[in-house]
Amino acid sequence: MKNLYFCFIFSNLIQGNASIQRLAEQHGGQVVQQGDTHLICRFRLVQDGLRCISAIRESALTDAKSQLSVGISKLGEQAAHAIARHHPDGIGLDGTVFPDLDSQSAARFVPIRPAPENLPEAALWWQDRPEPTAPLSVLTEREHAVATLYAQGHTYQEIAQTLSRAPATIRTHLAAIYRKLNVSSKVELLHLFHGTSQTSATAHPAQEPGPAAPLSERRLLTFVVIEIAVSVPGGGTVDIETQLTVVDRISQCLAPELARLDGVWGHQFGQRLLACFGWPDADEDDALTAASFALRAQVLIAAATLPASVTVQCGIGLASGICVLRDVTQGNGLAKAFFGQNLMAAERCAQHAGPGRILADATMARALTGFFNLSPDHGPGGCMEITGQVSAPVRYISRIHPAHGPLVGRADELALLTNRWSRARQRTCQAILLTGDAGIGKSRLAHAIAQKALETNATIIAFQSAPQYQNTPLWPFARWLAAQALPDGDQANQLAQLYRYLAQFGETLGQSTPFFALMLGIGPADHDTFATLSPKQRREGMLDAVVQLILAMGKSTPLFLLFEDLHWADSSSREVLARLAASRSGLSIMIVATARNEGLDGDWKSSFDQLGLSGLDQRSAMILARRVAPIQNAHLLDTLVAQAGGVPLFIEELSRSLATTPHDPLENRIASEVPDTLTALLAARFDGLALNAAILHHAACIGRDFHRDLLIAVTDHPAKEVDAMIASLIEAGLVDQHGSASQAVFIFRHALFRDAIYGRILRSERQAMHARIAEVINQQYPELAARHPELVGYHLLQGGDPVTSAPLLIAAARAAMAKASYPEASALIECGLDALTTQDETPEQLAQGIDLRFLAYAARGLRGNPDKLLSLLKDAEVLAQRLDDPVRLCKALSSQTYLMASAGQIQAAIKVGKRNVAQMRLAVDRNMFVMGKLMLSRALYASGQYNETVLHSTRSLALLDRDVTADNREIGLLNQVYNAFGWAILGHAEMGAFTEAEALIDEATGLLPHLTGNSAHERLWLALAVARKCLLAGDHAGAVGILEPELDLCANHYPAYLPRIYSTLGASYIASGRIERGRTLLQEAETEAYAIGFRFGLAQVLILLGNALWVSGDTDAALAKIDAGVSLAQDIGEQGNEAWGLLAKARIAQDNGAAQHAQAFLLRSEQLAQTLDIRPLQNACTRFRSASGFEG
Repeated sequence: MKNLYFCFIFSNLIQGNASIQRLAEQHGGQVVQQGDTHLICRFRLVQDGLRCISAIRESALTDAKSQLSVGISKLGEQAAHAIARHHPDGIGLDGTVFPDLDSQSAARFVPIRPAPENLPEAALWWQDRPEPTAPLSVLTEREHAVATLYAQGHTYQEIAQTLSRAPATIRTHLAAIYRKLNVSSKVELLHLFHGTSQTSATAHPAQEPGPAAPLSERRLLTFVVIEIAVSVPGGGTVDIETQLTVVDRISQCLAPELARLDGVWGHQFGQRLLACFGWPDADEDDALTAASFALRAQVLIAAATLPASVTVQCGIGLASGICVLRDVTQGNGLAKAFFGQNLMAAERCAQHAGPGRILADATMARALTGFFNLSPDHGPGGCMEITGQVSAPVRYISRIHPAHGPLVGRADELALLTNRWSRARQRTCQAILLTGDAGIGKSRLAHAIAQKALETNATIIAFQSAPQYQNTPLWPFARWLAAQALPDGDQANQLAQLYRYLAQFGETLGQSTPFFALMLGIGPADHDTFATLSPKQRREGMLDAVVQLILAMGKSTPLFLLFEDLHWADSSSREVLARLAASRSGLSIMIVATARNEGLDGDWKSSFDQLGLSGLDQRSAMILARRVAPIQNAHLLDTLVAQAGGVPLFIEELSRSLATTPHDPLENRIASEVPDTLTALLAARFDGLALNAAILHHAACIGRDFHRDLLIAVTDHPAKEVDAMIASLIEAGLVDQHGSASQAVFIFRHALFRDAIYGRILRSERQAMHARIAEVINQQYPELAARHPELVGYHLLQGGDPVTSAPLLIAAARAAMAKASYPEASALIECGLDALTTQDETPEQLAQGIDLRFLAYAARGLRGNPDKLLSLLKDAEVLAQRLDDPVRLCKALSSQTYLMASAGQIQAAIKVGKRNVAQMRLAVDRNMFVMGKLMLSRALYASGQYNETVLHSTRSLALLDRDVTADNREIGLLNQVYNAFGWAILGHAEMGAFTEAEALIDEATGLLPHLTGNSAHERLWLALAVARKCLLAGDHAGAVGILEPELDLCANHYPAYLPRIYSTLGASYIASGRIERGRTLLQEAETEAYAIGFRFGLAQVLILLGNALWVSGDTDAALAKIDAGVSLAQDIGEQGNEAWGLLAKARIAQDNGAAQHAQAFLLRSEQLAQTLDIRPLQNACTRFRSASGFEG
């Protein structure tokens, strides 16, 4: 065995080194060299040297004349070289102690009193290291390098820097080393690595150590107590050997994970295991790490190989606080014992937890709030149950969050973002969009600036988009809020939980609970709050509520929002970000979003400053490659960098592949063995893990993130096999875990990881897997299926079953439209339509195709291209005829009638409308028959056939029996009774039948209170009809009084009516003498009419605007507008508007002295008025003829 030497470094020691020499000898040491600043002693046992360190420290503290300095750096190096020079046969340890720091402060940097199994971090191993013994041959070259450095006393960070790896990767390697060598502590690893033995005290007698006080100190520690209950079927007694076997196996199973998280085992007692975090090195996130370990322990224990004859259940307790540590004798050495109230609290929590639960005491629960899902428990001291880790914690946790690799070659970009963060902290909102190809390093740059924000005590909120939810309105925000406000999944009390969570940010947000419930898909859809709201009002309420909640969270601290994969985000989520970016809240806010270059259309981008990331330059690429693998061959490095194209993820994976493949021949490896694309390279990496392909493929089909229980259900594999595969993925650094064993969610660290697996699955197998996923969600997760039909529809589409998916996509689209999220609805519909075109024609396929087209028409409405919409409806007509479905055919023809009339194809619309009414029988479907008649009424009104308009609309009222309680609306359309009222009133008014119109107005107004659902649309439509009647009857003040209160409603929620309401109100203002206001409104009416793009009613707007310009003295402009209006009316067949326009032209011509032209225009206007029976126009013509002196 090598001799063990401790070098004690000292300075300003007034009493000289005699005291140190005396204490060393008392503890079995022998002085072999003395100097002015150091003393080297030889010890046979590590424990003796460590006990001597403690005794020296305590002596220095009790003697005011004695002082030991913190001897690191140069003194430590000199001492180490002295040992190497004078004692080459030995192993050297720097025996420096640290009396100048208190326990809690020093714990962050170095171990004050290391236990035997945790040698000092300053340990230096010198010459003549023995060759590794046979068991070490199982280690890979990389693992051997890590083990060597670890045995030399290097920290994770030092090893990571030396080997150009991330610290998390080093932890992963150490976990594998512990497992492969079957060791559970560092001292066992050292014994195995250097051929030492714990029984060396017997082989090498040492001087009997003198008496020494036990090591003891006070420390802030976090404990995890695992209460293990072992039982057998029938309630029999479990023998003690079996119990010990179970406890030992669980301990071995958890040891690598404990080591990875820098935890240590405490003393074992009975059927309990004690894990400790914060010793010897403390960290501010120890409580969070301990909770993560507890959640992970549930998964590992469930997957552990235990005796088949017993049942094992575990309860876990956690607590944090000050405790006392003391060395106690255990076997031939020392162990660390813990004493304190927090340890007892953890034990009580574990006892009370019961099988499968994790409880944290009240103190620790406060530290976990915002990071973990907590629910109240009636256990001791107000403890809380940990049910999982939140998917988007309020603060950013670097230790738990997925690692993104080192940041290389982005100094300028990071400096820019750092500057923006500084500006944001000065209460100037900053919004940055990081764009670039997949793997280019967007996330690692975003997380680097997020880490800087965290260091300034910022509140950090992270959101993530997903492709299967890219058409679900506000899904990233809904997912985040559900994790924050509804952690335990209690369906019965979700609304109450949601209210309590929101109310903590203010009563206003508490009152917004219905809007958040709508976003989350919980609670009643017919909530009282929505009874009087239109879909657009609901949408506005939701968006505003989300914005206000996020702003409320940033009132106390600077706010940093990280939104990843924005290219997969829905339109509503992008609008929320744009509103936040444009907010003038006076708060310190910075938004950093990441996105690929595709799929970024929209006005929302104007709110962001875009920062595009390109590939790394050659120098940076080489630096990154060398950090991943020690590549010295220049040619090989050049080839690697050229092949990777500057993509950081490709560089890392390519370098890693080279580092783990055989060494012959090195230069040829890229060309011959390494895939030439990143996706293929990642796929090869997964292949190298030898995982269960079926389970892995199902996980990829579920998505980038997948639930453990769902994965088990869809694969039909035992839970232990699934857990084992997940554990391998986590160990390889490919997947991260969120949540506990029962609610665990796992996420691939990069979307490309998932894509690499997914791309390797055969199409037939992939379809079968997606179909199975849809089946399991429907059967075992009905609430999820009901809340997100688009998710099931997505899997059915990918499973090759678009016919079955169509009703689900329709349901999802209708839900989106109920929130006025029309772009998302349209995208869902297009997915269904595209998929249906690949299927053979069946009645079901035809019916679904028709319904999807109807919904596409409703979703696009006035926002779509009329030609494209008309094409959809004509396709629906053909399909309905092929299906021999008169109801769907009537709906297709009715919609065509409406759209044609709106587009100015009035005669074609009348033709289609009459064909529709003729082919549709009343007995088949009354409501659909009435819809056909009303759409025909609209087209007839546009053409000036007012008698026919009244005939069809009043007949419709009779058929409907004026029953307003029947909610017979189509999405976005009117209740049909009020639709009929409106056209009947307008038809009578245009013909001057004001008495008949008044009777209908009174009847319609009286029925409004009885209307089912939201009546805003019907009230506005009725107001427009009544105001037009007032304008024609000369009651201009009445028109103003009716329309002014409806302006905001129309502008905010029914913009399609703006041209009509602005023109009618503007004309009423002009007639009332409010010339300037009237002209302004009419000009706005023209702008809105052109923006909508429909020609129906545009002529009337132009003619009324021309009249306003003429009254205000701008004759030339007036004549231009009126000419344009008349020409348009003649072109599309609006004879009524043409007639009114001709009268306006006659007045201007007369005013300009062109009496002959005036008479010609007047004559043509009179003829049309007579033909169409427009009595108000006839009266106006008569008055003008008389005033102008024209003969009759």
